[in-house]
Amino acid sequence: MRTALLALSLLATAPGAAAAGDARARAEALAAQAAGLPGEAGVDAARRALALTADFDPTAFVSAGRKGEVVDDAFVEARQAYRAHRALLYRAWGRALLDAGRPLPASRALRRAQELAASPEGATLLARALLARGRGWEALDVALSVAGAADVAGQAADLLGLPSLQAEYDRRRLLAPAEAGPPGPRPKPRRGPFSLPPGTKLSTGARPRLDAGLALVYVAPPGCASCSRDLEDLARAAVPGLVIHVAAFRPDEDQALRQALRLYRRDWPVLYGADVAAALEIPGGAALLIAREGWSGALLEVPFRASLPAAAAALQATDVAEARPRPAWNRRPVAPPLAARQPQPVVGGLLPGEEEPAPPEWALLVAAFEASRPRDALRALEALEARDDAWLLPPEARANRARLLAALGRGEESRRLLLGTGDSRFQAEIDALLEPAAGRR
Repeated sequence: MRTALLALSLLATAPGAAAAGDARARAEALAAQAAGLPGEAGVDAARRALALTADFDPTAFVSAGRKGEVVDDAFVEARQAYRAHRALLYRAWGRALLDAGRPLPASRALRRAQELAASPEGATLLARALLARGRGWEALDVALSVAGAADVAGQAADLLGLPSLQAEYDRRRLLAPAEAGPPGPRPKPRRGPFSLPPGTKLSTGARPRLDAGLALVYVAPPGCASCSRDLEDLARAAVPGLVIHVAAFRPDEDQALRQALRLYRRDWPVLYGADVAAALEIPGGAALLIAREGWSGALLEVPFRASLPAAAAALQATDVAEARPRPAWNRRPVAPPLAARQPQPVVGGLLPGEEEPAPPEWALLVAAFEASRPRDALRALEALEARDDAWLLPPEARANRARLLAALGRGEESRRLLLGTGDSRFQAEIDALLEPAAGRR
């Protein structure tokens, strides 16, 4: 974005900058006061704090010594500071709504706060609001993202009837971006419980167990085609305390596997009996690492030296103390829903609210806009703004009003509204709308 072009219209006089700075200070003070007010009084104070700085004035957010130089990097810096400031206000509003027993709008305000400037406190509050709405998976995902939210994460796990919260921490850690290390396929998290088919035996005569310590089951490929290489790789990658079991890809292919074990002097016991590979869903030439008494695991592909040490470390870390399975376990397979997508802009540039399904007023607004009836669309927009569920937050409402004013031929008012919007989750789309107008000035 050519921020200098946008900023030319935002330069302010010293008195104007002072007034903007005063509004910022008053808004933050009012947001702090809202935390000590009961019920709707706190909600009202926090809402008034938001309104005080709804219009982005960059002169109130540039560093000292850069007043009047709100171009390029300084403009970007000012907007980042504004977004952090607005996050504080949205968080205060969300907290007040949550305390007033209104988790639906609270979750939307708190989500915006996190989008603008994430914080551990904000994540915990958002998880609490989502939990109060019965949105267990969303609450769990948010709570797992921040240290110190194990209590809320535990409540979400019990709401969902999960057998292990620790397994969910494991899963998140395994899916995190890899640090520098040997190249190779990443471990794939798997949820338990894992169990062997009835009648499975060990070549040592002992009873096989997958629920003690850290265990690994390697399944040879068909015909044991890469057994030699895989077994050597596994031996080099093994970590202290790891109990290794091996199995043929099919029950009748164990002869080649036993020969490879003897050749390389590996005393790892072989699992005999039913189809172990199918029961544990392990492809040939791969391994399943199992921990947490069989409730958490990771599927590993070769080379094991690239995946096993990191996966073992992930599955041995302790994030929460719990008895497994948890008392609230519902004994059903864990089946998280697909992640919900937030609504995206519609044709013509209108910006939607926070979640699907949209309220009926949104459909009326879109229909009126697409039918070139901007006055009817403005009435629908006002009805959306009057709702008390925070579906359409102030920055998107401003941007939509600007779009409708432009359709009415009120271009200067429209441009001013867009220029003063700095806390939208669609900021790039708003900037794109401004570029043509800025370039013509």
